Amino acid sequence: LSPVCLGSLRRAASINAEYMGDRLVCAAYAIHSAALLFNFCDVDTRPTLERWDLKTQSWFTVRKEVVMPEKGKTYCINEGNVENWADWTRDFCGRLLKGVKRSTRWMACMVSDVHRPLLQGGIFAYPEDAKYTGGRLRLVYEGMPMALLWEQAGGTALHSVNGATGELSHILDRPFPETDIHCRSGVVFVGAHEAKVLKSVLPRQTSPHVKHVTSPLEQLGIGGSIKNLMM
Repeated sequence: LSPVCLGSLRRAASINAEYMGDRLVCAAYAIHSAALLFNFCDVDTRPTLERWDLKTQSWFTVRKEVVMPEKGKTYCINEGNVENWADWTRDFCGRLLKGVKRSTRWMACMVSDVHRPLLQGGIFAYPEDAKYTGGRLRLVYEGMPMALLWEQAGGTALHSVNGATGELSHILDRPFPETDIHCRSGVVFVGAHEAKVLKSVLPRQTSPHVKHVTSPLEQLGIGGSIKNLMM
């Protein structure tokens, strides 16, 4: 049993600000199984993982400044949907699994499934497919909060991959959907090695890369290295 909670805070002059991704203030999730864990970050910091201590009735830091390993073995995707996958999804997963032992994890709960690769490296993906052409997960209160945590840990969080052109669209670049806050989104979270693998199965881009919000970590030169691989 793993009760979870995921959320974020935003700042904006109006709800229809052009890019809500760059107005995210912070994001966090809580997960409870054998222990109660709380992982959080803001736009200036790496994620910090804390655990609740029952004896002292207080939080203590388990890991500060979480940075994903460059390569991970954790592989989180629902292979029951393989018949609905786009060609690029099949090619990407096939390339990831070729000659490599990977640890498959799928609990059908986004927070639980993202938690392990966020700490140990790897991928989490619930991409757009033939059944869910606009994606399955909710953009505002699932995709965006977890995308901030993932990218602040050094990963790349995408909402769409164009298999024909190779164009990649980041979750945090999407406008806030003021007319439909429950809208859905594709979700593809990759680490540094997995980003290279994804790029290897896509055509080289012939059009300019989509706008990507520059975080304070990128401005300081300590973030964004993985996103640069995707350009």
